[in-house]
Amino acid sequence: MIIMLFVTVVLSACQSDNNELIPDDELYKRKLTIELVVENTDNRLFEKIRQFDEERRYVEVEIRKVSPAKELNPWLLDKKGAGDPPDLIELIPNQMRMAFHHGKLETLNLHRPQLQNLVITSPDGDVIGVKTKINPLLVYYNKDDFLQLGLDVPSEDWDWTTLDNTITALKTAGKNVYIIFAPSLLEWVTMNRFGGRIVDPGGMTFTGYLNSEEAVHAAEWLMWVDTREGDYRARDSYEGRVINGKRYYPMPYDLIEGNMALAIDFAVQYRANFEEIIQRNGQIGIANLPGGSHMVNVANTSGLVIPKFSENKDLAVELLQYLTKDAETYYEDILRYTLHARSSVELHDTDRVSVLVKEFKAVGSCIFVHA
Repeated sequence: MIIMLFVTVVLSACQSDNNELIPDDELYKRKLTIELVVENTDNRLFEKIRQFDEERRYVEVEIRKVSPAKELNPWLLDKKGAGDPPDLIELIPNQMRMAFHHGKLETLNLHRPQLQNLVITSPDGDVIGVKTKINPLLVYYNKDDFLQLGLDVPSEDWDWTTLDNTITALKTAGKNVYIIFAPSLLEWVTMNRFGGRIVDPGGMTFTGYLNSEEAVHAAEWLMWVDTREGDYRARDSYEGRVINGKRYYPMPYDLIEGNMALAIDFAVQYRANFEEIIQRNGQIGIANLPGGSHMVNVANTSGLVIPKFSENKDLAVELLQYLTKDAETYYEDILRYTLHARSSVELHDTDRVSVLVKEFKAVGSCIFVHA
């Protein structure tokens, strides 16, 4: 009997000692699950998320990488996805607004003035997302061509007359100008050159856009620029893979090879990004779009939202506030996250950072954004 009592006391003491070794924050640790559309996790945004995790012993952050999808996240469609339900999901703005319309997303209490162009809103002005990627239009130019012709290099101080005169001078000298006839460019020209309106303030309505007088003038201007595939090299392969027939890939290949004097295209493309282009041809420069502070950039964007079913909404909001605490720093975080989405190229040039950040701030929160 005495032996049994002794064993019981010893076991109780051991059990007590084991519990004391487990901190309370480990016993009650909460898991914050984030689903991001990205391939490379070596960037500053991920570093900040990891810092948030490390500074809160009661939090365990799980980041899941998901493939880009044209339809809504399966969890938002009431379909079971992989793992636990996510607390934060990366979506494009149209997906956000669709999900919010169907009651799937939380409204975010993030109304700080400095976050004006870092948030995405519903048609009624509710903040429903925080931007994570911004892929704006940029001006690309060949420094040698401009120096040879004695032309001023592109800058945000250019007006449309300067742009027109420069395009005319380049084409007269037999230099190629690449401004592709595409919906994004049509929107940009319609809004900024001819004062047209693409959508209502909520970013949802296109009534009267394509057949508006302003859009017609914009289309005529793009036809005047006259970008022609035949001016560029036809290629038999793409990324080392043989494809059927010959295809034209002016951006980035003809730009890198010096067969383009001026171009307007996105900063990050499927086949390259602005930093890779510049590193492969030091004579290529980038500049802000003409039009100054009133110019609106039509960019591809995505952002983080909090679904209604999140079990950790307070932690999710806390993370968003943590990431955007310094709005200016967050612009650079977005830049590197966007740049590293498909590649690991590093960006060290402060002038190029300045160009991109200016274009980020020129992206209106109410502007339609393509998938």
